[in-house]
Amino acid sequence: FEPSCLKRRGNPGERDSQIVHSDVVFWTNHRVMEWLRHVDLSEYAPNLRGSGVHGALLVLEKRFTAELLAGVLSIPSSKTLLRRHLSLHIKDLLGPDVIQEKREAENQPNFQPLSPTSKAKQPKKGQFTLKRKKSKSEMDFEDMVCPLSSK
Repeated sequence: FEPSCLKRRGNPGERDSQIVHSDVVFWTNHRVMEWLRHVDLSEYAPNLRGSGVHGALLVLEKRFTAELLAGVLSIPSSKTLLRRHLSLHIKDLLGPDVIQEKREAENQPNFQPLSPTSKAKQPKKGQFTLKRKKSKSEMDFEDMVCPLSSK
């Protein structure tokens, strides 16, 4: 992870047509908030502060949808026009390829949708164990929430 590659601010005078789909991955939470202001959802942008929603999550997480973003932004489900507006702009932002990948993931039989309250579950380990502790070179990296590459 290289934090210096993230883009916090858009270019002055940037329009939707100038946003490059491949750049969205590098957006910070603040940049996503700016984009929300740009698409006339400025009253909901502050709800994103501290949420951890950034460009890579929008693009790379197959279960992250416009509906989930609307939930994170606290847009009431009764405001269907606002939710549709957000959905259309998300589709434009991410591009047809990413949207198609998300739809294919939704159609998988073992698909579990995310919710605004979802948390990563770590496997439970017993309170007492008779196993010896693993050294750093023996660690099982696949069990981590964010797997590391072993060196």
